[in-house]
Amino acid sequence: MKKTEFWVTISALFVGFLFQAVAFGQSEGLPVSWAYQITDENLVFTFEAFDNMDDVDVTISSGRNEDESHVRRIRTGETWTVELDIPSATSTFEVRVEATHAEERGFTLDRFDLEVFGAFSFSFNTDEFNAEATSQRMHVTMNQPAGQVSIVVRSDDGRTLAERTIQYDGEPAGTPLLVNWTRGAGRILAIDVRAESTNGSWSSTRLTPWSLQEQFDDLNFASNSAEIAQVDRAPLAEYARNFQQTAENVSEYVEAQLYVAGYTDTVGSSSDNRRLSEERAESIARFMRSSGFAYPIFYQGFGEDALAVPTDDNVDNAQNRRAVFVMGPQEPPHDATFPSSRWRELR
Repeated sequence: MKKTEFWVTISALFVGFLFQAVAFGQSEGLPVSWAYQITDENLVFTFEAFDNMDDVDVTISSGRNEDESHVRRIRTGETWTVELDIPSATSTFEVRVEATHAEERGFTLDRFDLEVFGAFSFSFNTDEFNAEATSQRMHVTMNQPAGQVSIVVRSDDGRTLAERTIQYDGEPAGTPLLVNWTRGAGRILAIDVRAESTNGSWSSTRLTPWSLQEQFDDLNFASNSAEIAQVDRAPLAEYARNFQQTAENVSEYVEAQLYVAGYTDTVGSSSDNRRLSEERAESIARFMRSSGFAYPIFYQGFGEDALAVPTDDNVDNAQNRRAVFVMGPQEPPHDATFPSSRWRELR
């Protein structure tokens, strides 16, 4: 048995920060210009003189906050900076520069609105996503006005199934943005998503809608034993080799992990069967390791709590004495096959 699940692994690779610069000319006759930028820690104003000036006073105010700076003498081409705390909300700033130039006192006065954003981030809703479909769609939401979203879809055999960039018109923060594409044939391994705001801040993440699930029926354990029967060793070793090769093939985009789940039929008590299935799952996990599977392995026993074929108590059913293998980037989701999450990592 083989099926594909949809899991999401998010890995933030880089988050840009807001950078804005505004320069003003020589208002009121003063030979000075200025610009500002927002760094990770401060709002930094940089002033530059185009001619000699004396007794330069700078006042920067926003609401109740005001900062003053005095420079006795500034020469042509020289610069000076004033650092302020980054405002916590959109604010109106007033910048006043007063100085003596050519033996006359003059000033420059400018006002501007500073729109403040936090660190850029985005989220996505994959409820409409269907890994098996040719036409795909999901919605992305940004915390800043929307610029664009780029996607690259890769298959588990290394091919690019789709690549697209979607431009937006500065939709407000919090607007669900449709991202859709048509893909080529193949099983989706990873979807790289890069979102960018109108001011150039960006972030990227990777979705991994991939897993591999196999089932081994009719295990031949002796009664009340966790020792793998000789007849089962060759097929289990083949499983291990195949899983190892697949893990190597997808390793560039997915960190594969193997999950081994053990099950019993209904012969015996429920508690004994759960214990026995745990021991058998561990035994199989250790056999997979010794057979060459080099990636992380987790195991868990479910006893008779997740029967493949529902039966009455004390029924010997070969289909219920089974192991289920799942390989993917994270543990299997809870469902009828995996009704609990007590996975133990093989040490």
